Amino acid sequence: MALEPGRRYASALELAVEVERWLADEPVRAFREPWLNRARRWMRRHRLAVATVTALLTTSFVALAVGYVLVRKQRDLAQQNAAMTRQVIEHFLIRIGDDRWSQVPQFEPVRVEMIDQAVALYRQLLEQSPHDVSLRFDAASSLRRSANLYRMVNRFDRAQPLYRESASLLEDVRRERPGDQAMATKWVELLGDEADATLRAEGPAAAEAKCREAYEVASQTRKDFPDSVAARLGEARAQLSFAETLQQMGRYAEAIPAAQAAAAICSEVSDGEPDNLAVRASTVIAWNNLANMTRDAGQLELAAAAQKEAVERGRANVRSTPAEPNLRFTLAAALVEQGRLYRAQGDRGDQALDSLNEACGILETLTAEFPSAASFGRRLADALTVRGELYLEIGRLPAAGADAARAVEIAERLEQQAGGAAGYHWLVAFAYTLVGKAELMQGNSLAARASLVTAQTRIAMARKVNPDGPRLIEKAAEVESLLEQVRTTKTTF
Repeated sequence: MALEPGRRYASALELAVEVERWLADEPVRAFREPWLNRARRWMRRHRLAVATVTALLTTSFVALAVGYVLVRKQRDLAQQNAAMTRQVIEHFLIRIGDDRWSQVPQFEPVRVEMIDQAVALYRQLLEQSPHDVSLRFDAASSLRRSANLYRMVNRFDRAQPLYRESASLLEDVRRERPGDQAMATKWVELLGDEADATLRAEGPAAAEAKCREAYEVASQTRKDFPDSVAARLGEARAQLSFAETLQQMGRYAEAIPAAQAAAAICSEVSDGEPDNLAVRASTVIAWNNLANMTRDAGQLELAAAAQKEAVERGRANVRSTPAEPNLRFTLAAALVEQGRLYRAQGDRGDQALDSLNEACGILETLTAEFPSAASFGRRLADALTVRGELYLEIGRLPAAGADAARAVEIAERLEQQAGGAAGYHWLVAFAYTLVGKAELMQGNSLAARASLVTAQTRIAMARKVNPDGPRLIEKAAEVESLLEQVRTTKTTF
């Protein structure tokens, strides 16, 4: 009914669509809803998630509050109450790390905030009892959990100081508890976490020393405690991180044996503990990483065998526990690498596309449900780049361009969130290379040049922290060749 044409519906069809939106409890174009209305709609559509969060928050915060009140009311029993409070906080932290939390969509920032409160309480207790060895051990574990959550949401700037603070506390405990098995395995876990964070944030050259230290300490810990499952898994994980670091630098002869040993350990433990979701996920990652590095090394038969193991285990995991996001993610990661392998084998383009389509579908769902989980977004950008390259090969240029644009958007967002972390430069570079190739194949030389120059800049940045990386060297040569094609092609406006 508005007098101005721009303020009313252009046709009866548009009005009908708006009415259908309103009846379906969806946003309408007629006005911008207040945030409270949008929140209510979200809650109506996610009743299970809201109920889960409410229940877990209530029980967790009540438990934490009770523990804190106990301490305040009985100051004369400080040592006893500090131990009681630590027990409550630890129970709280276990709830935060529980698999149920990881299945609540878009809940990662809340988990970070909650664990930060627990860390703050531990720091207060440390001020009151600075010489309590058990307190320092528990506080170190809390700090490590907090650092891991910050790493998960791409905040390396917050994660790394927490790792160092945790290490400082554990160093004190190690001196006072030599030969303690729990202490030894926690130390291995911390070294592995810090090494992995360094690899993601700063690249393989910076991470090599930390990864080697974690590997050596983990190997010794396993020798000291041969019957400990935690020690065996700690060694496997350290081997995987060390192998990935060596792979990125092109040192396949060292990387592959470490990855093979890690996959064997993970498989043995996983088969013996089928209910352990974390071990099942780690086993898929181990086989997948082995497949990736053997493919990079040109050992396609070994790669095919490892890839088959990764995909089969990944599918079995999802069949048994379909809602678990980390199991879905590891299956998607295995499918991305399967797509890469099919391309490398030749004449398997249809199978490669099927694998990549399935992987991208899983990853799109995960990134929508868990937008703060950096690993989901990073793998999706990688998968889109691989699929975009395949689309170029089969002549589907619009599809390649769409994948390229989406990959660039995700990669740049992750790089920005991580404060320009070096570990993302290659991802941005590869996505922009795909954009440039797609533009060039469509005759858009000017746009192609801009994208390729950006890719070239990011590759140069990535090579500052990994100068000998074979994939970076190969990509740099490819971009230079494409820029030469642009220079000899008539510019398109």
